[in-house]
Amino acid sequence: ILDLDPEYRYALVGEPRRRYLWVLARDPALDEATLAALLAKAAAHGYDLAPLVRTPRGAAAGAGAGAANRAEA
Repeated sequence: ILDLDPEYRYALVGEPRRRYLWVLARDPALDEATLAALLAKAAAHGYDLAPLVRTPRGAAAGAGAGAANRAEA
């Protein structure tokens, strides 16, 4: 776990080889400023953000910002 919100609203999770990375959020939409801060933290930990894929969330896929997860390189 690279970052965890004190109120458990989001978490940044990676693995030691830096091949997989997940941004997990309780709400269907994670604000862009928070997502940008989490991605900056992941980059600082050595994760390549180029293969990052945003997945749709919510009942109507595409409602709000999606979570980000990393596809295997």
